[in-house]
Amino acid sequence: MTTVLDAIKESLKKLNKEVIKRKKEKLNNNTRVILGRSPSFSSFFESTLAKELSKVYPNFYFYVDFPIRILNEENKSIKNGGQSIYPDIMIVDKENKLLKAIIEIKLDIGYVNLDREENSKRDNDFEKANKIRFNKLVGAYSREEKEENEEIMLSISPKIKKIAIIVTKKNSHGREKGFEKILKKRGYTSIFLLEKIHFNTMGDISKKIEEEVDEKKDTILNAFNRFD
Repeated sequence: MTTVLDAIKESLKKLNKEVIKRKKEKLNNNTRVILGRSPSFSSFFESTLAKELSKVYPNFYFYVDFPIRILNEENKSIKNGGQSIYPDIMIVDKENKLLKAIIEIKLDIGYVNLDREENSKRDNDFEKANKIRFNKLVGAYSREEKEENEEIMLSISPKIKKIAIIVTKKNSHGREKGFEKILKKRGYTSIFLLEKIHFNTMGDISKKIEEEVDEKKDTILNAFNRFD
């Protein structure tokens, strides 16, 4: 049986392999098509983690990077500055139409602006919400897509879990305590998965990933314990 620890370890190892693969492709590129910026490692990790967690929770659905509207009891939109919210991962009990958890992911916090994060009202508005609404397909333009598309409405679990995963503490420039404080105020349990290593390396860090995630075992299991 796959556990949360297994899912996180596997996701980190796949991220490490993807980093090595892309770096080698850049170094050994003999074609006439040369790429500058690589596709986002953040998006890669989000989708990978969602797939791995789906093995742990077979009764739940996982929505990655969907724009949602937050609603009050009367199903009216809470303005939230007129903007949609994009949770990195939503964990959904589709049978009971419940949003059980949201997971926000950062690879590291080297570029986090603490003042901007401190003044963000996004989560304040989310706390006022009772429901969320989003479309099954994002960017449905063709007739076939529009016919397949539908609106999904979910109630927010009163015991919703809010988890913030930061892949590595490296490159934090001393911001980690301030960032954790902001996350706690917003109701998130924050987890720095890797303390001593950064994922962005050419080397195989699988063994170190195993060791460091095991050191965070209690923190991780407590964060993911029971989706009531």
